[in-house]
Amino acid sequence: MLVPSGKQPLQPGPESAVRPRASCGRFLGAFAFFAALVAAFLPAFAESPADAGSARGIGALGRLEPDGGVVHVAAPYSIQGPSILSELFVREGQSVTNTQTLARTHTHAAAFAAWQHSVRLVEAAKARLAQAAAGAKPADLAVLEAESRREEAEADEARREFDRQNRLRADGASSRQALDSAETRLAARVNSLEAAKRRLASGREVRAEDVDVARADLAVAEAQSERARTEWQQTIVHAPRAGRILAIHARLGEEIKPGGLLDLGQTDAMAVRAEVYETDVRHARAGQRAEITGEAFEGTLKGVVESVGLQVRSNRLLKPDPSEFADSRVVEVVVKLANGAPVSGLTGALVNVRILP
Repeated sequence: MLVPSGKQPLQPGPESAVRPRASCGRFLGAFAFFAALVAAFLPAFAESPADAGSARGIGALGRLEPDGGVVHVAAPYSIQGPSILSELFVREGQSVTNTQTLARTHTHAAAFAAWQHSVRLVEAAKARLAQAAAGAKPADLAVLEAESRREEAEADEARREFDRQNRLRADGASSRQALDSAETRLAARVNSLEAAKRRLASGREVRAEDVDVARADLAVAEAQSERARTEWQQTIVHAPRAGRILAIHARLGEEIKPGGLLDLGQTDAMAVRAEVYETDVRHARAGQRAEITGEAFEGTLKGVVESVGLQVRSNRLLKPDPSEFADSRVVEVVVKLANGAPVSGLTGALVNVRILP
């Protein structure tokens, strides 16, 4: 070891030898204290947010709606274009029964007239079928029968004349020409009688082909009549279920938009359609109790989870921050209220839902 000239090298004393061992002991003690502190609080940090939330319940936003949802009652779109409201028989807030007539469109009168016309065509086809099945008319048959009797009488007269001429010829009292003339008249009368009998038989005969054609015409007329009746029925808007008219979207003379003519709901029983985050939905199940609060009413409403949706979709109640992708994925959970009377007139109101564990 190099030492400056005139100086002695330093020798380690007892104190310098002890100081490093003391610093190392203090470091080990601090590390042991920190390890004990982490071990004491580790269970709290190890619990996931979802598990902590499940212990306190699930919070979600939702909207009030009638039990069974809101029905958007529409009008048919005819081949003539969109329907125009011509008659309206209900008002907002009115209660209606199932199949009750709500409104009529502008094509109602024309469709009714077309249906009545088709009914008359069916009646005419039925009459033609009956005519074909019955054969000739009774009056026509009477004429044919009279003609046949006349031809038969004339044939008998011609036969008697021929027999007389034949006897006279045998006695030599008549010429051959007279006998031939009588024979010719007899043959003509016999042929006329045969033709009359055939005409009478034809009048009495019912042809299966004629009946089949008449029956086919009747089937076509009945099908056209049923179609006309259906088109007429489509001009009448009926209530698909009993409920209450929540809103009317068209007035007299206005075109009925694709969104429907009116909204209908059964407000006697109310429910909440809540949006539960997909991170919490695994803790939701049917039968759980729930509490509902909101700014549109006072107090807390009680309810029970009725169903949990099967599809994850985007949030519809609020517009989440685009950066918070997880918050935009929710599952619909329906909560049926134990008493929906206080909020029966608040369909669509935003509420807070807490599903109890």
